[in-house]
Amino acid sequence: RALPSRLEAASHECCEVRSRAEDERKQLQGRVDSLTEQLAGVREKANTLLTARDAKLVESNNKFDNALQDKQQIDAMLRTSQHDLQHQLTQISDLEKQTIKIECEKKTLQLQVQDVQTALEKALEQIGNAKHFASLATDREHIVVKRQNTVEQARDELAEEL
Repeated sequence: RALPSRLEAASHECCEVRSRAEDERKQLQGRVDSLTEQLAGVREKANTLLTARDAKLVESNNKFDNALQDKQQIDAMLRTSQHDLQHQLTQISDLEKQTIKIECEKKTLQLQVQDVQTALEKALEQIGNAKHFASLATDREHIVVKRQNTVEQARDELAEEL
């Protein structure tokens, strides 16, 4: 009489463990889904920043090319006319300021890209962790099912013996 009640208790405990394992697996899957959504948002933001950076780099390169052409024209004017010297020196100074400003913008964009890459790496790490925990929960669920099958087999054998 004690054995069937112990079997029932063990079976009930297995059901509870399986239920908890399933709940934990669902929670972890929800976390994986949430992190996947966050990663998509981070990727979208990264793509937006990269597109903006590319546009600014093209603009910066164009400005730099224009500045270089302007400097070459100023050099030619310096050779031909002493009278235009002061005006040409002012243009060179302005172009150098623009170049410095462009370089600062470029550095800022590079730092933003690094921040996005760091966020991506963190999100990927969190997803990896969540997947690992989900795998552990699935393994636990399999163990519970095996235990329950063993309990049911032992109950069947006991019933046959009785």
